[in-house]
Amino acid sequence: MADFDLYCTQSCTHRAVTGTGLHAGQPILGDPVDLNCRVQEELKVTRGPSGDLEVSDSTLFFSPGTAIAVNDQVTFDGWTFRVAHVSKGRGLDWDDHVKVMLERGRRA
Repeated sequence: MADFDLYCTQSCTHRAVTGTGLHAGQPILGDPVDLNCRVQEELKVTRGPSGDLEVSDSTLFFSPGTAIAVNDQVTFDGWTFRVAHVSKGRGLDWDDHVKVMLERGRRA
């Protein structure tokens, strides 16, 4: 089995949601953490948990076990994104990687 870390040659900054603020329910973000990842830029349209259409213009891949969740914030290449979807990529009998789809970004 190849080590997925070999493919994670790009870097991004991750900020996890740690709570919800009192003002308009804005998320409170934790400290920034630099992570290695693999970025695939492509436009995808999916259905979110509520059935609404979600547009993603980037998919990031991380090593198995990377802790990242929906609504967290990811910044790379001068753009900031909200995490729209997280799933585990699987090999035959093992977790191979973490796949993260990002919503359309804004300049950081």
